[in-house]
Amino acid sequence: MECHIIEKKDFTLVRISGPIRRTASFMIRNTINREFRSMEPRIILDMEDISEKEDISQQLAIMNVFKKETDMMNGSLKICSLALKMKAYLVNNRLDRMFDIYETLDSAENSSWKKKGYGEKGQDSGAAA
Repeated sequence: MECHIIEKKDFTLVRISGPIRRTASFMIRNTINREFRSMEPRIILDMEDISEKEDISQQLAIMNVFKKETDMMNGSLKICSLALKMKAYLVNNRLDRMFDIYETLDSAENSSWKKKGYGEKGQDSGAAA
């Protein structure tokens, strides 16, 4: 797996490509800590080059590592260009509420940098009506 980091004007684009290895999460954590030392990084994670055949759990692990590390730095993360199978998995398991997901890189670039809260959609909060 390769992780290409491209600095843009007001954010950093990270493109993941190639087959995902089991050690990918560790590699990504090290890369994030090395490359994004500044507080509050703005990152767009482009997963367009990830094959539809890749294991969903491995893809989810990558997304989780990026989310956790950017949250720890008080940064923002947008994820774009997910494979249809991965996107369906996130929606079906309500995990799409955790991530700020976009169809294309263009739509991610042109959207505002608001942080997505875990409880944004209050209808499933579990509180009594």
